[in-house]
Amino acid sequence: ANALVPAPVSEVVVSVNAPSSPHPLPTCDAATLAELFAANVLTHFNAAKAIIPALPAGGKFIGIGGGMADLIFPGMVPVSMGQAALRNLYRGLAKEYRSKDKPDGPLIRELMIVSMVNGESKRGIAQDSWVTDLDIGQHLLALLDNPENFDAPVTMLKSRDQVGKPDKAAG
Repeated sequence: ANALVPAPVSEVVVSVNAPSSPHPLPTCDAATLAELFAANVLTHFNAAKAIIPALPAGGKFIGIGGGMADLIFPGMVPVSMGQAALRNLYRGLAKEYRSKDKPDGPLIRELMIVSMVNGESKRGIAQDSWVTDLDIGQHLLALLDNPENFDAPVTMLKSRDQVGKPDKAAG
């Protein structure tokens, strides 16, 4: 009978971001900014609040975010603002759930994709230098299998050459 009982989930990867579209700040209103924040930051917050407490000791929770937290492009500032908030959400979660006092708390990380992605929606225009959806999957597996190599709460995937390797400057 025990063979029919599934093991508890111990590793979760979350990617709950809305599609990006231009919203120039001079024409952006508070409601639009709040909607973008809700669709790109609060989705991760809600997932974390629901999932992290259910993880067993030593569980892992990884959120996928975009790499525009430190980049400013005309019309895309609200996206950059949301991604900066997301990065700090994951930094805060990592500190509050695992510490010297809570060494068995879940490992919490954000994987920031700092590259264009050759995925299903962009295959027709993708360049060889873009990371692929499979690259992201391989990098996630490396992060899950060897978390000691990715010790910062935020790790960045910047290029195809980096797949499976830590970005020591991301913290």
